[in-house]
Amino acid sequence: MIVAGVAIYTISHWIERGEAYEPLDLAHEIERLHASGCRNINLVGGEPTPWLGQWFKTFKHVNANVPIVWNSNSYYSADSAALLAGFADIYLLDFKLGPS
Repeated sequence: MIVAGVAIYTISHWIERGEAYEPLDLAHEIERLHASGCRNINLVGGEPTPWLGQWFKTFKHVNANVPIVWNSNSYYSADSAALLAGFADIYLLDFKLGPS
């Protein structure tokens, strides 16, 4: 049990230092990844909605036809859902609770 507890603690407190990108630079990186075999772009983060404006700014510069996966905990608004219509190709929603 202690080993499992350590593993859970390690995973839940794992911090990765990412790189900051401007939308145009990120668009170029997306195109580079797509050209090297990346099959989709998975937008995730627990809830990617706070970054929705940045995603739109980025993808207006992406010329590659790469599917966009909206990987969400489903806590976004109806207004956000309307904005996503026609933007996201795949919705990967994490349902934690439902009837029965």
